[in-house]
Amino acid sequence: MKDRVRAIFRDYTFFEACDDYDKAVADVLLIDRGKLGVRDRGEVEAVVQAAQVGAMVIVDDRWGRILAARHGRDSHGTLWVLRRLLELGLASSTTPEIASLRCFAEASGFRGKK
Repeated sequence: MKDRVRAIFRDYTFFEACDDYDKAVADVLLIDRGKLGVRDRGEVEAVVQAAQVGAMVIVDDRWGRILAARHGRDSHGTLWVLRRLLELGLASSTTPEIASLRCFAEASGFRGKK
């Protein structure tokens, strides 16, 4: 699924990779998770970046959504982003990557949060 999402980000150039954030803050937030043997660096980085710029967090992991809320950030998942792209006419449901993600989501029984 990550490859499909990366293809969408590559094709829609208004998405921008961001690695300009306080890595020390991310490291501190990961200390307790590391003790549990859990690695959630991507979720932590997303929350730290969003908190620094006052943005919403795109994260699918439950713990990532909890962390976002704890830091005062709204969060949505990947399927929400795709739905918004479709609603805004920025993507077509026939685009191979989006059609593939839709099939994956339906086959998985994933409905996303309303």
